[in-house]
Amino acid sequence: MSERTAALSKVFAGVPGVVWEIVGAPDAGLSVVFVSAFARSLLGYPTEQWLSAPSFWLDIVHEEDRERTQREVQALLDSGKSGVIQFRWVKADGSVLWVVTFAKRVDDGDGPRLRAFTFDISIYRRVVQRLGTQNAITSILAQSSDIDAAAVPILGAIGASLEWDMGAFWARDRHASVLRNVGIWTSRSLHESEFARSSRESTFGRAEGLPGRVWAEATACWIPDVTRDTNFSRADAAAREGLHAAFAFPIVLGGDVLGVVEFFSRRILEPDVELLEMTSGIGAQIGQFIERKRAENAVHDSERTLLHILESALDAVIGMDANGIVTAWNSQASATFGWTEREALGQRVSELIIPEDRRADHDRGLRLAASTGEGAVIGRRIEIEGLHKDGRTFPVELAVTATRSPSAWIFTAFVRDISAIRQRDQRKDDFLAFASHELRSPLTTVNGMAKWLVKQPLPGLSDDERDAIETLSSESDRLVQMVDLFLDLTRIDSDRLTMDLDALDLGELVQEEAELLKTRYPDVTVETDVSLEPIITQSDAIRLRQVLVNLLDNAAKYGGVDGRISVSLASDDRTATITVADNGPGLDAEHLPHIFDRFYRAPGQHQKGLGIGLFVSSEIIEKLGGRISARNGSNGGAAFDVRLPLRA
Repeated sequence: MSERTAALSKVFAGVPGVVWEIVGAPDAGLSVVFVSAFARSLLGYPTEQWLSAPSFWLDIVHEEDRERTQREVQALLDSGKSGVIQFRWVKADGSVLWVVTFAKRVDDGDGPRLRAFTFDISIYRRVVQRLGTQNAITSILAQSSDIDAAAVPILGAIGASLEWDMGAFWARDRHASVLRNVGIWTSRSLHESEFARSSRESTFGRAEGLPGRVWAEATACWIPDVTRDTNFSRADAAAREGLHAAFAFPIVLGGDVLGVVEFFSRRILEPDVELLEMTSGIGAQIGQFIERKRAENAVHDSERTLLHILESALDAVIGMDANGIVTAWNSQASATFGWTEREALGQRVSELIIPEDRRADHDRGLRLAASTGEGAVIGRRIEIEGLHKDGRTFPVELAVTATRSPSAWIFTAFVRDISAIRQRDQRKDDFLAFASHELRSPLTTVNGMAKWLVKQPLPGLSDDERDAIETLSSESDRLVQMVDLFLDLTRIDSDRLTMDLDALDLGELVQEEAELLKTRYPDVTVETDVSLEPIITQSDAIRLRQVLVNLLDNAAKYGGVDGRISVSLASDDRTATITVADNGPGLDAEHLPHIFDRFYRAPGQHQKGLGIGLFVSSEIIEKLGGRISARNGSNGGAAFDVRLPLRA
């Protein structure tokens, strides 16, 4: 060892890096003339080997960095400038080490030389690479429409930054219960290799090969050398390509394995726990991406389905914001109101489809609905007038729903043109009124004659013949009542059901009808509880009597076997209440809300009836300013309460 080398060795003995000097010229090559002892502990090569072979330092530079590194070292030596170079050295054991070299030209009398200080930056590079990999994955997922589009970019980001030679992406086929390849990435040296082609064509079941093993165990796995692994079906192809180390990690969501990602290296590498932990985190990130995209796709599919439903709907569907501005307008809305979607969007609903005389009511209702989500038309189905583009008004059926968005209430209106229905109903009502009027006259004659016959002695008639005459009388009574009900229906529909109001003593009326019921139904027991004090109301005696007869007859027909009916009349300071109750089976709870509906008859009723009487009765009581309701009484039978205002 020369004195100079000994002196340099002593000076740089404590430096935690390789100190080395290079001399040479472009035509003579670059030779190491000094290297510190730390080189052996860092790289594993003896000092003599560095000095005996002039280009040894360059021979152990990674082949992908060799040409660039030589060029940069020579440039520093020629220019006399200081510089920093990063490259990879291959250690004696075959592993790769990233280093950074700070170099400066020196001239101490022995000629110009480049003095270099080289430090191991593998840990730093690993941290930077892995952070960069995670950031790259996040960016790729943010820009990808689905996992198929993201698969190969993800493989490339991991493989290139972490310096692996090949990557494969496996997705789980739930129907076939296998893993299928959806993407391959290779470094330039492995482009279109036999191993890559074999991987594309392969599938793996649970626990089969490296992907299947990761699927079964739901955890990352590392194989130092796949050519020696007993559960690696592609080992021969890997050996021919010079592939050895491999690792794989699962794509997981909530414990469920959705796929597997695997990588291969030409080197034999021992497990890197930190790398496995990092890639396991990436697997969870990809799993969340897949789930998010599934949810987004489900939303998009739902939106497309909804748009299709709205466009094919028979109703006009109109969206409106809290300011009354049209936000949605389907094709049926165009057909109903005459405005195209382009014309309607962004316009005020009131100015498009609400008749001018109703716009103030609309605006008041909108202000209430915009602040509370409630209103007279919200959640109900009503009939109103609509306004066509040509200026005509027409009847529509309207239903409005309110939905709370993050910032305000929004509304959806479902509108149907009922002009044809109104015309059909009008023709039906006209026919019904005409037919009822035409039937009533002959029926009245028949009924009168039948009653006259019942009262005549008519000697010589047998009991059967007299029973027939009485049946004719009772059935003609029923026919007259049915015709009268039909006439009342037409009056109600045309708003011509009028009341002739006068002072009326309810007590007298109730007592009279209770007594008459006993004559119509001799087998029925009628109990009355009527105040002795006059209870006076302003009412129509004929119409109120019609209601009482209907309630009492129903109680007699539908009451209990022993036929007991109670009729009571009570009052307070403002209201009189007439209650008719029977001891029958009562009313099922499911039927109570519909008992006063037009044509409603409780299922299972074997008695005759049209389901009109109670509807007409409720309309009459409403016209009289009162209210009628049904309930089950304390004795289990049905009870009807008629409440009427007392005369002031």
